Amino acid sequence: MKEAAAVTYIGATALAEEASTYRFAAHTISGGTHVLVTVKVPANGQGSSITVNCEKMAISNMLVKEIKQALQ
Repeated sequence: MKEAAAVTYIGATALAEEASTYRFAAHTISGGTHVLVTVKVPANGQGSSITVNCEKMAISNMLVKEIKQALQ
């Protein structure tokens, strides 16, 4: 597997008792583009969501696909 970004864990917050949010800061290895990744996980583990914020939409789409594939 080829690395696309260098990632650092920022922290987690609990949204009431129903979900937790995990945040990661990253930058792409090739261009140094900054990225913020947010993963929301419900308490039951069903229906998690991944949000990638980045100034380049192509990089955001690629990272969401790679993260989803890695978590399956």
